[in-house]
Amino acid sequence: MFVCGTATALVLSDMLSLLSDVIGISTDYWMVVLASPAFAIGTIVWWTTVERRDSYTYLWGGAFGLITALLMGFLWTVQFIVFWGFEMASIPIISFLILFVLGTVAIAGSLAGIVLMYARRRLG
Repeated sequence: MFVCGTATALVLSDMLSLLSDVIGISTDYWMVVLASPAFAIGTIVWWTTVERRDSYTYLWGGAFGLITALLMGFLWTVQFIVFWGFEMASIPIISFLILFVLGTVAIAGSLAGIVLMYARRRLG
């Protein structure tokens, strides 16, 4: 999921580089910083949705990716709100950008979860 998060950040780099500066991530490796919580969040979600249930279906793989991506998106949205306040997030264009990013990462996360489930099933 970390690789998927980094790749998604790269694809959306025009918008996300600005947003990373806005929330206080001022480093040349902002894509890695944005995707880094995926290590912990992805591990916990994978364990609870797939391994603990012993359910290796593509539906659960997609659910894992969706849940992980949305948790990551909400984490960074909360960081934005903490940094700038709720008033800034309630501006229509900012709200649209937040929803656009959440929608994009939800799709990318679901697809990545299905791919990871394929790899998990092949490794058996």
